Amino acid sequence: MEVVEQFTFLPSFTGYTFPAGRYLPVKRENGGVFYESPVGIKIRTLGGSYVVKGGIFRGNPNARNESKVSAYAYMPAGGLQMIPLHSMIGLDLNKKIRCAPPLSFK
Repeated sequence: MEVVEQFTFLPSFTGYTFPAGRYLPVKRENGGVFYESPVGIKIRTLGGSYVVKGGIFRGNPNARNESKVSAYAYMPAGGLQMIPLHSMIGLDLNKKIRCAPPLSFK
């Protein structure tokens, strides 16, 4: 999986910045595959920003959650956090993320 251009996903008061680069598969579980960012993802909160281990989870095409695509981050105080990824006004993920088979974001 490749993030073609860095982007920030801002579903609430917390933002997640994904750097450009190849995201390598590091773990297969929960009906899908975890693709890890080459340098971590940046978390931006009202209290500041920091980099954590994380990336993109893609649901298994052979399972019921095939359309499930989420950001994941290993938070210092809360462990693994999963946030559903979707396009937003000003952020077309179909142009930012490339993989095979292709993803389709709404």
